Amino acid sequence: MRVVRVRAAGAWVVEEGRRDDVVDRRVGWIIALAGMLLLAADALPAAYAEVPGAGWWSVGAVAVVLAWLCLGVLGQWLPLRVLRLTWGVLPVGYVLLLVTWAVTRAVPLDGTGATPWLWELDPAVVSLGVLAWRWQVAVLFSQVSALSVPAGLWAVTGAVPREVVLLTLLHLGNGAIVAIFIAIRHRLTELTRLEQATALQARRLARARAGELEQARLATVVHDEVLSTLTLAVQSRGPLSPELVAQARRAQVSIAAHVGPAPGDAEVVAPVPVADLVDLLRARARGAGAELSVVGTDGAGDLPADVAHALVAACEEVLRNSIRHAAGGEPSRPVRREVLVRVEGAGVTVRVVDDGVGFDPLAVPPARVGLRLSVHGRMATVPGATVGLVSAPGRGTRVELGWRG
Repeated sequence: MRVVRVRAAGAWVVEEGRRDDVVDRRVGWIIALAGMLLLAADALPAAYAEVPGAGWWSVGAVAVVLAWLCLGVLGQWLPLRVLRLTWGVLPVGYVLLLVTWAVTRAVPLDGTGATPWLWELDPAVVSLGVLAWRWQVAVLFSQVSALSVPAGLWAVTGAVPREVVLLTLLHLGNGAIVAIFIAIRHRLTELTRLEQATALQARRLARARAGELEQARLATVVHDEVLSTLTLAVQSRGPLSPELVAQARRAQVSIAAHVGPAPGDAEVVAPVPVADLVDLLRARARGAGAELSVVGTDGAGDLPADVAHALVAACEEVLRNSIRHAAGGEPSRPVRREVLVRVEGAGVTVRVVDDGVGFDPLAVPPARVGLRLSVHGRMATVPGATVGLVSAPGRGTRVELGWRG
C-alpha cells in the first residue's frame, strides 16, 4: 500500500512506499551480489569437498543457491512483490536447512566437515532480513542463524565440536553486518527522500516562474494587439472596415495563444483561418529576426482554435529560447533563424531552425521550463499534436511542431 506523507504548508509531498521500493531494490541487489561472491569463493568449493548427506537436504540447498542466483542476476528487473516474498522466505528456508543438517549426515560429525557448506552464505542471507522484517527482528534472526548449526548438532549428538563452537562465535558477529545494512538502508532512504523533495520543489518553482512569464507575455499581447485594435476601432467611422475585422481576429487568436480557449468554449471560439495563423507566426518570426517561409497554404481552410493557440505559443517559446541560448553566451555571434510553415491536407507543421551552438537535450536541467512546459506541455494538451527536437553541441537546433486532424 502506498503511504503519502504531506508536510505542512504544502512544502512537499513524497510517496514513501515508492521511495522504500527503490531503496530496497538497490540494497537487495547489493546483498545478492555479495552472496554470489561468497558462493564462488567459499560455499561451492566447500560443497564439492563435503561428503554428501541425505538427498532431500541437497535438493533444498541447491534450491537456495538457485534462488540466490536469481536475486543476483534478475534482482533489478523482478517484480518487487516477488523480491519481497523471496527476501522473507529464503532466510527461513535457509535456517531450517542448517538446523536439520545434522540429521542428514551419515558420517561422524566431528573434525573436518563438521559444518554444512551452506553456512558459508550466512553473512549475506541474514542481511536479507533487513529488507523483510523490522530491524530488531533482523538482528535477532542473525543470532538465530548463527546458533542453528550447533543447536542441530546438540539435538542429534548431544555434543558440539570445538571447531563448530569457534565458527559459531564468528557467525554471531554477522549481527554487525546486519547493523551496517540497516544503517545503509536508512541513509539511502533519507537521501532519496531529500532528492525527491528537492525535485518537487524545483518543479513548483518552475511552474511559478512559468506563470509569471505567462503574465508578462499576456501583458505584452494586450499592449501590442488589443490596444492597437481598440485604437483602430476608435479612429474608424461607419461600418467596420476589413482591416479592423482582420486586426480584431488576429488579436483574438494572439490572446488565445497565451491563455487558450476556456473549457467548454469549443462552440464559442471560432476556428482560425490558416492565413491568420501565418500572420501571427510571421509577427513572431519578425520579432526574433527569423525568416519565414510558407508552403502549401493556398486554399487552406481553418484550424481549431486550440491548435492555433498551441502552435503560436510553442513557436514563440522556441524562438525565445533560440534568442537566449543559440549564441552560446556570445552576443556578437551571428545566428540565422528560419521558420517554415507547411500545410498538407488536414495537417500543419511549423519548423523552427537555427544554426547556433546547439545543446544536448538529455542534459537540460529539470528546472528549465521553456522546452518542457511551454513547448512540450502546450502541445501535449492538443490531440494529434507532436513535437520533434533535434540538436547537438555545435550543430544548431531544429524543433518541429506538428498537428494532424
